[in-house]
Parts: sequence; structure tokens; C-alpha cells
Amino acid sequence: MIPLRVEHAAYEAALIERRTPGFFSKTYTAAERKVLTQVKGIKWTVVGDAKGETVNVPMSTTIFGILAPLLVPDDLPAIMVV
Repeated sequence: MIPLRVEHAAYEAALIERRTPGFFSKTYTAAERKVLTQVKGIKWTVVGDAKGETVNVPMSTTIFGILAPLLVPDDLPAIMVV
């Protein structure tokens, strides 16, 4: 089960890299994570929190979804709020 998930994630990474060469090697800066909030004075606002180790690295939600069961164990204590 684990080797199959890892192999599937590796194929997905290869497809992403083939479609967008250099996708996983690109470094993003906080300046690239912004939205235009005012046109007349041309004002930009940073999106999200620019702190943390994985903020400026490329990420595939598909690959994360494939590997999530391996990264987050099901037997962790949890609270359900209704």
C-alpha cells in the first residue's frame, strides 16, 4: 500500500514537472504572493502569512492528497464539535 502511494505521487510529480518545467525548483518570494487592492494609486497587498518554512516553496495539493494518509496517522486524538 505505501509503495503504491509513493509511486503514484512520483508519477504525479513527473507529470507536473513535464507540464511546467522547473515547477518544483522555483523559489517564490513574499513579493510574488500579492493581490492588486487599489488601481488608482496602484496598491498591492500581501496574501496570507509570509512566515514559516514551507510558505515560499511550490506545492501540489494532488500529491499532498495522495500522501496525506502516510503523513497524518488516523489514530491521533481528535475532538469532534457538533
